[in-house]
Amino acid sequence: MTLYGKLLDIQGELREVTAWADLYQSQTYEGSRDAARQAYRDFAQWLERFTRPQLILIHACGQIGDTAMGKRFDSEVTGHYDSLPYPLPLYESAERMLERYARFTAFWTRDKLYGYLCRHTSSKSVLEVGIGILHKAHSERSAPSARPFEMEPDPVRQALNAEEPPEFANVPTLIVSMDNSDSVYTYYEFREDAALCIEWLQTRFYDWMYGQKGIHPFRWHMEHFHNGRRTFEGWGYMHGPDDFVDWINTYVYGEPVGRALPFCPLAPPIPKLSF
Repeated sequence: MTLYGKLLDIQGELREVTAWADLYQSQTYEGSRDAARQAYRDFAQWLERFTRPQLILIHACGQIGDTAMGKRFDSEVTGHYDSLPYPLPLYESAERMLERYARFTAFWTRDKLYGYLCRHTSSKSVLEVGIGILHKAHSERSAPSARPFEMEPDPVRQALNAEEPPEFANVPTLIVSMDNSDSVYTYYEFREDAALCIEWLQTRFYDWMYGQKGIHPFRWHMEHFHNGRRTFEGWGYMHGPDDFVDWINTYVYGEPVGRALPFCPLAPPIPKLSF
C-alpha cells in the first residue's frame, strides 16, 4: 500500500490527534506544570494505538499543513502580525510529497515522535490543512507507476515501514556541538567518518537546501505588507541542528550515523557549528 493510502486509513483519527494536542498545549499555557506533565502522559498513552509508521505519516501530514501554504503578514488586515494563509502551486503527487516529508523522520523513535506531536501538532488545523493539500495533489497529479526506490532496496524506505528504527551503530564516535546562533549549544554524537567531515557536510546541506524547488519542510513562502505595499516576497528558511542531523542520516548515509546527546559529554567537541 502507498503512504498516501496508509494515511487515508487513519484520516478519521487525525482530528482526535489535534484535539489531544490542543488539550496538552492548553494545560501548558495555564502555567500548571503538573497538569502539563499529566496531559503529556495521557496524550502519549493515547498515541500508543498507532504504529510507528502511522506516527511518521501523522507528523508528515502536519508539516505539510504548516509549510505547503504561504504565509501573508499584513498588520493592517489582522491588527497584529499573525499570518494569513494563501495556496501555493503543487508540482508533485501526494505520494511523492508524503515520502519526501516523511523521510526526515525515518529514524526517529516513538518517544521522539510523541514529543513532537504533543508540542507542534496543534496550530488549530495543520492536520486538516495537510490532508486537504494531499487530497488536492492526489486529484491533480498521479504518482509514477514505478519509482526507483520501489525497484531497489532502500534502507530509509524500509525504516519508514518498520516498527522500530535501526539501532545506532556501535562504532567509534566523536562529539560535535551545534547551536542556533545563540551560543546555547546542543551536543551530538557522530560516527567518526561523518564527524571528521562535518563542516563540509554543513556546506553541502546549505547547497542542497537552497537548491530545492517548491514546498519543503525547511521553508515557508512568505509575503510581507506594510501600508498596503508588499515589502517582501520569497522563501523564508527554518532549520536547525536537528534538521541537519536528520538530513545526514537519511540523505547522505541512509542509516543513523548522528544523534543528539541528552547530556553534556566529558569529551570536548571537535568543531562547533552554528545555524
